[in-house]
Amino acid sequence: MASSDGSAGAPPSATIEVPGTAPPVLVVGAPGLPEVDFRNAVESSLFKQWLRNLQSEKGVLTYGRLSLTRVLIQGVDTLGKRVGFLKFKADIVDEETKTKVPGIVFARGPAVAVLIILESKGETYAVLTEQVRVPVGKFLLELPAGMLDDEKGDFVGTAVRENFRLHKL
Repeated sequence: MASSDGSAGAPPSATIEVPGTAPPVLVVGAPGLPEVDFRNAVESSLFKQWLRNLQSEKGVLTYGRLSLTRVLIQGVDTLGKRVGFLKFKADIVDEETKTKVPGIVFARGPAVAVLIILESKGETYAVLTEQVRVPVGKFLLELPAGMLDDEKGDFVGTAVRENFRLHKL
């Protein structure tokens, strides 16, 4: 990855090599995005996984019809020291029609949900939890779930901790 030219007041930027694309792809930070957030975003496992997905067996860049021309990093939210949520816009162009494909991305780390079934006196119940969900402006009933604490994929440990926390066990 090549870094920005360091111009004062210029948004942070970098170029990345994406196999199957030429020339290198420009990645730019939105105005006001701190340099540290930009660097954390570009170096995060979320962003790197997204780039790998683009080139995977079913990836949008696999067959050469679509091309990635630019990425605008718009927001970064950290959970402790790691990037938990990443918002960016990918400019992807259909090479046949030269039209842009919608490319707003909200990436988040791995998570786990658990379906707990209880049977009592001939009745079957599913355990749900009520969560506040600001984006929709409501409280919603959901399966107990939570984001993984690390990249190691401790699904069982996360599920148990979340159930104990949510249900005050």
